[in-house]
Amino acid sequence: MDILILKTDINSEGEFLSVKNKLSECYLLNECTIDLEDRDKVLRVIGNDLNLTEVTSNVNKLGFACKELLD
Repeated sequence: MDILILKTDINSEGEFLSVKNKLSECYLLNECTIDLEDRDKVLRVIGNDLNLTEVTSNVNKLGFACKELLD
């Protein structure tokens, strides 16, 4: 199982649902959540065989900034 923690500029529940739906089309997700209260708008994606480059690319194609959140 893979866990990706991503910094985004997603600002609403509606935008998050668009991203979640797109990622669900591409991957078998166990969980996909966002913290809209955090300044980094942290997107957490959990699933099998997740590819960081592909996930960030899919989010970018929807018009949102997305990159791995590093400590």
